[in-house]
Amino acid sequence: MVPTVWLPLVTIVRSSDPFRPHRRRRRLGIPIVLSLLVGFGILLGLTTGDGGSMIYSEDLRKVAVELSIEAEAYRNSLVGFGTIDRVELDEVTNGVLASVEKTRSLLDSAPENPQYRGPVSILSATIDQWELGVIAIREAAFAVADDGVDSAAQVRLLNAMIDLKGGDRLYTSFLAALGEADVTQPVSPMPSVAFVPVQIDLPSLSQAMFQTASSSESRLRLRADLALEQILTSPDLVVNTDGAFVVPATAVLTVKAVVRNDGNTRTEPIELSLLLLRGGEIVFEASVMVDAVGAGAQTTVTFEELAVEPGNEYGLVIELPVAEGEEVTDDNRRVLDFKVNEPASSSTTAAP
Repeated sequence: MVPTVWLPLVTIVRSSDPFRPHRRRRRLGIPIVLSLLVGFGILLGLTTGDGGSMIYSEDLRKVAVELSIEAEAYRNSLVGFGTIDRVELDEVTNGVLASVEKTRSLLDSAPENPQYRGPVSILSATIDQWELGVIAIREAAFAVADDGVDSAAQVRLLNAMIDLKGGDRLYTSFLAALGEADVTQPVSPMPSVAFVPVQIDLPSLSQAMFQTASSSESRLRLRADLALEQILTSPDLVVNTDGAFVVPATAVLTVKAVVRNDGNTRTEPIELSLLLLRGGEIVFEASVMVDAVGAGAQTTVTFEELAVEPGNEYGLVIELPVAEGEEVTDDNRRVLDFKVNEPASSSTTAAP
């Protein structure tokens, strides 16, 4: 007799169930394994010095992209120097200086990796040259526009252009040094940056800029022009049926003035005066300081409250002093005649 072999119940069930599918263990494909290894390598790199290099190289590329954008705008302003306005030259110069300062802050936080020292020192000298160039060009151009022909300013313009061009050449050296350094390179290529048009003669360009700035029609010429944009009151002025201005019955009038800067340079603080007249006689005087107003901007100032009497007619004179060199002055003074209405009479009717 064949001996009976007793197997565990679970084994018998598994082996005797014909409907239970056989499970296979899935193997990780080679592409998945490689992806995991690469990801682990990147994660490991980010926690070590190599990761710091990768992050810093990307930061260098980001500031270089910003510099390339500002450089293109500045390059266009040099090519179109004959049509550029004083405010526009100010704005494009300030944009360059802001990007230079951002780059300088990044260079100050360079990693300890000695391989970065060469490229970082070259880029530092590069932005110094660009900074010197754009500041000197602005100062020389404004000096020529404001003070007339100045041979020294013409020389300064040429020297400033040479500084700018020197910065462009140094940036090319920086790219070469970074490419040769034993550091993690940026994922995307570094951009080219040039503030001076490549195919241009610097003496010819500086001469053309000088002639433009010294022209009597130059848009770079300092132009002061403050204007009284609007007069506001509380209670509000309204137009009567006969076209005259009236104010609802009140004993106190608040006056505000909107001052606009139509010039191309920031103004200095200036005093705005007010006269209140009745019957041709001055009954009240006041003044208020208007803070500096940027080119193309406006501000609103409020005078102290004026005491008025219902039923009377008044004249309001508000005036800005004429700034030095201001040519348009007919908008510096506003005269407004108005009447303060009597209180509305109330009547009662007896009930029938």
